[in-house]
Amino acid sequence: MSLAVFSESPTGYGYDFYRHQKASGVDLLDYGEWQRKYGQWIVDALGLAGQRVLDVGSACGSTLRAILEAGADIDGVDCSEVLVQLGRDQWPDMGGRLMISDAVNLHGIPDASYDWLHSLGVAEHWRPALVPHILAELRRVVKPGGSFYCAFETAGGVMTNGRNPAEEPTHLCLRTSTWWDERLRKSGWQLTSAAWLPVFQSHPDSARFQSDWSWFIAQRPE
Repeated sequence: MSLAVFSESPTGYGYDFYRHQKASGVDLLDYGEWQRKYGQWIVDALGLAGQRVLDVGSACGSTLRAILEAGADIDGVDCSEVLVQLGRDQWPDMGGRLMISDAVNLHGIPDASYDWLHSLGVAEHWRPALVPHILAELRRVVKPGGSFYCAFETAGGVMTNGRNPAEEPTHLCLRTSTWWDERLRKSGWQLTSAAWLPVFQSHPDSARFQSDWSWFIAQRPE
């Protein structure tokens, strides 16, 4: 599959975006020790083994693959047909798990389909005006009592490739944790981050994977 001409500042999520990310040090098709250790950490810490999980913003599926191999029953959804197809080409065995859909309208997913939602480095790409609709839609597809783990970039932070998150033109929603907490409550979620903090603190790999992002865990009430 040939790639389109590279743009220095892609604003969408096609071939230019993939190549831009790769040139800046983040290959969305990369799969190695980092992904495997992250997948094992998140499955162990959250107890995802055997759970039905939806990876929201799965891109090409490298993180999804790691979580799958660590024992979760996981599907992924992403708005980019290009990124999903790159993942399907790279890992044909995951083709049925990678879906193309915008998080604001997950029309192909029935109500209460998943035990957990997972999202890594995606929420900062959402349009702020759409966040209430996205959170409501995610609440719809998770089971009552199910939870949503989300790790996200904030303004003033440093990305894993050393860049300032504000330098990325697709980062439309660099917001504080307080901002996210308010939107979650208004969308009917119950914040449970504090209850999970001791679990993360006790896991030996948590410092490695939580130092790069802000995060929250929220639950759909029973």
